[in-house]
Amino acid sequence: MKVDYYSTYRSFQGWSETPDASHDLYYKLETADLHLEPGSKIIELGFGDGRFLDFARRSRYDVRGREIIPELVQQAEARGHNVKTGSIRDFRSEAGSFDLVVAIDVVEHFSLDEIREFFEEVGHLLRVGGHVLLRFPNGNSPFSMPLYNSDVTHRMHLNGSSLSQICVPLGFEVVRVGNQKRAIIGGIGIQIRRRIQFALRSCIELLISAAYFGHRVPLDSNLVAVFRKAR
Repeated sequence: MKVDYYSTYRSFQGWSETPDASHDLYYKLETADLHLEPGSKIIELGFGDGRFLDFARRSRYDVRGREIIPELVQQAEARGHNVKTGSIRDFRSEAGSFDLVVAIDVVEHFSLDEIREFFEEVGHLLRVGGHVLLRFPNGNSPFSMPLYNSDVTHRMHLNGSSLSQICVPLGFEVVRVGNQKRAIIGGIGIQIRRRIQFALRSCIELLISAAYFGHRVPLDSNLVAVFRKAR
């Protein structure tokens, strides 16, 4: 019997129907070096509870979304977003006009061939100089294994090198690959605790990198990779 493990995905993730703006600082940090202007055209694939969609709308970007889970589409539609069930192939009529494609916690759900197809489609949709921003469990890091193994729908454990092997021959160049931005929000107690945690992580990262690699390797649970369409 084939089981659809996405049918209960919203409850599995614990997503709210009305997410707050607590992630806005994080999204602002991740997109700061992309120099997006109001009106920039963005696609988010696999938007989940729609937190990035909300941030993008508050930032006055022209953002659209695609998601495979109808319940999440209905939830985002109720908040006024331009979303549908489907894939980025739906935007082929606007090829070459988008500034950014975002896929947060998505590509690890794809097979190798599907990741290549994703980059091929993104290459058609982006203008030259446009970007794709991805977040995924860190294939460099043993600390990502609890995250990666906690979801049976995950299929690929990736890092910047493996993604570059796929997308660079398709006309992309690497902008950055590293730990996800460390946004610090909350009350003073939470901020102090988070700063201590981040300092400890940096120390551990430096020690492991020196012992095993000879250069610094990002080891947080999630990686963020940004690629630019070069041609």
